[in-house]
Amino acid sequence: MYKIKTDQNNEIIKYKARWVVKGFSQQYGIDYEETFANTCRPEVYKMLLYLAAYHDWEIVQWDFKNAFTHANVDKELYIEQPEGVTIIPNKVYKLNKALYGLKQSLRQWYNHLANNLKKEGFYPIYADQAVFKNDTLGIIIICHVDDLLVFGPNMEQINQTQTKLAKDLELTSLGPVSYFLGMEITRDRKNKVIKLNQKKYTQNIL
Repeated sequence: MYKIKTDQNNEIIKYKARWVVKGFSQQYGIDYEETFANTCRPEVYKMLLYLAAYHDWEIVQWDFKNAFTHANVDKELYIEQPEGVTIIPNKVYKLNKALYGLKQSLRQWYNHLANNLKKEGFYPIYADQAVFKNDTLGIIIICHVDDLLVFGPNMEQINQTQTKLAKDLELTSLGPVSYFLGMEITRDRKNKVIKLNQKKYTQNIL
């Protein structure tokens, strides 16, 4: 699958190519069982943005390269070679890692991410299992699949946390948040104001 990723101004950020498997051919109970994975609820991340504005927290966005491929698969699965790429004729591949398209990929990725965060002292809060908190560092991380927002009192602790997590995950920082889940985020720290708008979404509809 080929995709062009754009920013809030519809400027091209990168060209992406993904190997997507035919998950529609999987059979429940044989190829997969659990598929549910938590994603952050809108009212929760909006509340955190409000708190960040009020307390003047840092807000940084993290991104993962090929996120799903970090997670192990939970079943014995075989897939065809991708069209146009034949390495060994008349053979199939056995999956060791999750790929996009698998029914259980999202759940396996969430579990993998949660386990890595737990190693660094982060635990999901009761109200939303996609929000992780480290009381010692005062850092809160919310995840929506492979898009993460990180809230913290200072950049030094956030950067140290990123360095530790990057040992097991291909993690990069996109810097202070400006665009998240289709929303453009602008900030006036002096007046403790954070504004959200969906200009790109509106322009695409028009």
